[in-house]
This record gives sequence, C-alpha cells and structure tokens, in this order.
Amino acid sequence: MAHIRALAGTDPTDKMAMIALLVRGYELWVRNGAYPDMAKTTIVQLFNDNDEVRNELLSRLGFDVTDALAVLTAVHHFQLTALNERFQAMRLMQKSDFTSE
Repeated sequence: MAHIRALAGTDPTDKMAMIALLVRGYELWVRNGAYPDMAKTTIVQLFNDNDEVRNELLSRLGFDVTDALAVLTAVHHFQLTALNERFQAMRLMQKSDFTSE
C-alpha cells in the first residue's frame, strides 16, 4: 500500500524519484528479496556501472551504491550479531532454569 501511495505522490519529472520508485516496485512485485545476490548485481549494474547515474548519486547524495551496500552489509552484520547474542542469552537462561530445578 505504501508503494502505491508513493507512486501517486511522485513527481514524474523527477528522474531520480522515478528510478527509485521503479526499482522499489520491481523488488516488491517481482523479486521480493528472494534472490539477494541477484538483487545486489542488479543494483550495482543500475547505479554504479553507468557513470552518469553514479555521478548523479555522488553529487546529490554524497555517496554511491557501493557505499550504500557497504553500510547495509555492516548493518546486517550488526543485526545478526545482536540476534545471535539474544539467542545465546536465552539458551543460557534456559540452561540455568533446568539446572536450578
């Protein structure tokens, strides 16, 4: 629903907004995150392999797709680490509950 709302509210003359909208829509309706390696390849091809697009990203945002992917990878790593730590803490709590009975 949010994507449809964004679609209706996007200025069709804003090329960057339209690219973002099309990529997001493609990911939602076709890929749905099921193929992360393929999605990464597609993103790099779209936003990094074309010098005009890459330079536009750098000038407007101050970073390119490789920078964004590095941040996403780091955040993903932090999330997995935190999740693993929570599971480890739960296991330790369960162990202590069983040994105290």
